[in-house]
Order: sequence, then C-alpha cells, then structure tokens
Amino acid sequence: MYISTHGVAFASYDVKATNKTTQEISDKKVSFDDTVKETNTVENIVYHTTTKSENSTPTIFTDPVTKKFAIVSLEKETLDKLKSQFGEDNIIKNNDSTLRLTNKAEAFVSGWFADIAYKRDFLYADKNSDGILTEEEYDKTYNDFGIEGMALTENTTGKEKLLIAGEKIIENNTYALSEKAYLKEIGYYRNYREFDIATSLDDELNTTLQVDKNFDGQMTLEEAYSTKADKNYKNVVLRHLEEFGITTIPSELDTSSFDHVLRFILDIFMQKDKAEQDKIMLNLMNKLDINPDFDAKELEQIYTHENLEHIVDLKEYNKKQTTVNIHI
Repeated sequence: MYISTHGVAFASYDVKATNKTTQEISDKKVSFDDTVKETNTVENIVYHTTTKSENSTPTIFTDPVTKKFAIVSLEKETLDKLKSQFGEDNIIKNNDSTLRLTNKAEAFVSGWFADIAYKRDFLYADKNSDGILTEEEYDKTYNDFGIEGMALTENTTGKEKLLIAGEKIIENNTYALSEKAYLKEIGYYRNYREFDIATSLDDELNTTLQVDKNFDGQMTLEEAYSTKADKNYKNVVLRHLEEFGITTIPSELDTSSFDHVLRFILDIFMQKDKAEQDKIMLNLMNKLDINPDFDAKELEQIYTHENLEHIVDLKEYNKKQTTVNIHI
C-alpha cells in the first residue's frame, strides 16, 4: 500500500540574513520586562508575547515587514532545533535572560513570523492585542487550505481493499479562512491542525518552525499533517478515507508486476492542473494507438516533459483481470 501527498500549504517571507555583532545588539537593546507591561502601541515593537512558560524563552528579532522588533516565546524544542541548524552564535543570550536572534536564525524565524502575522493574518485577528487567540478570533485567520484526495482499491477476493491513496492541496486554495467547514460525511472540520487550533501567534510560530524540518521556508502537505508527535501524513490520509467510507484495509494482492502503473496513476492525480492531467493521458494514449510498438525512449520523453517518474505500458495493464476502483 502506497500513500502520497503533494503541495505546499504555506511559505515564509524571503528574508536576507544579516549578521549583527554583540555591540550592535546591545546598542539596540529592547527589554521584555518593560514592553510586556505595555501594549502593541510601544513605538518600536510590532509584537510582544504574553506567554510565560518554564519551557519557553522570550526571543527577539527584527520583523522584516515593519523593521520593528518582535518578541515571541520560543519553546525549548524550537530553540534546540535552531541551535542545531544555525549554531549557538546565531542565538545570543541577553542579560535579562531573553534571547536575540541574528544572521540565518533570525532570517528563518522572522520569515515565518511575517507569513503568520501578515499573510495568515494572526496579528489582525487578535482584536484586543492580548496575545491570545480565542476560537472566534482564530476563525478569522487564514491558517488552512483545501485538499482533494484519491484512492485506488481492488476487490479480487470479493472484499474491497486499498492499493494506493493520495491527497493534494487544491491549487489556489492555500491560505484559506480557518473557520470550520462542514461536510455531511464528517461534520465540521479544518484541514490544518484539525481540532488542535492555534491559541496564539507564538503557538503557531513554534508549530511551523518545528514542522519545517528541512528549513526550506515551505510547509508541504506532508509536514502540515505532522503537527503533533503522534501524527503523520499517512495516518491522516487513512483517517480521511475512513471518514468517507473508503476502505483502509491494505491489499494483499501481488502488485510487483504493475506497481509502476499504480504509481503512474497517482502521479497523474498529483499534477496541479487538471488540463495538464488530461494532456498527459491524451498524449500517452495517442502514442500507443499510433504506434503499439512504441520506442521506449520516445515515450520516456513524454513522461519526462510532464515531470513524471514512471514509464508504463498501459495496454499490458489493461490485459490484467484485476478489478480496480478509483475514488476521487
């Protein structure tokens, strides 16, 4: 059984790394204790956390949009990840026990902060600027996305079983409103974070920084489905199938002779543009109809051009007696 996901849910702002010396940081020192007593009207502060936890530390960096300071609460797990990737010298400890980011660590964190604060609209959604999001406020953020899925099942033994499944983010449906949608099959739902809504900008920033495992500034659907330690994208996709009444029992059928065909079907589905999907299939079928004894290299060029990984002989696949169902 093969399960796949495709698409990018969110992307950070592109921020150029700037290395600041300890003296430069000292000259522009900002005090957490002083600003937390104020509100976001403090002139040089665009955001300051109100979260205080033994497991987190107030962390300061420059917001790339306003060029003002942002003070967020980063969890130990997040800070450990940043230190491992960028080094201790990118995370400077201030005399008041706050942390100051610089260089690549600042660029990485501030890029995601800007995405969450402005594109996902967390700053605006926090109407009373108390640093905490009620569910009503969270509903006003753009912290979700639309998805569509497909599954391929077989019932050669008289019982339907799963061969492959996949989900992709719907094109032009990223940064969707977080307000819960409704489907009669499953009731009210959100695709991202599901029932575990973000309680603050800090909460979402920590989650985003932790799931961007390769530090590329993009949250893929696979990463978005892994926002908790006990979650992973395969479990989420399988649960979605169950919610729509599609079997998740893995097929015991020996698919070794046509695995490449199954992967091809999934690849076709994963293409972003439906017109592009139709073109791929039409090109392939025309090629096979015109020349049944096609040249493998010539057919490979078609697949390579369309960014597909597998070269398949669909006519051989059609000769098989397997009963297959496609669910989209």
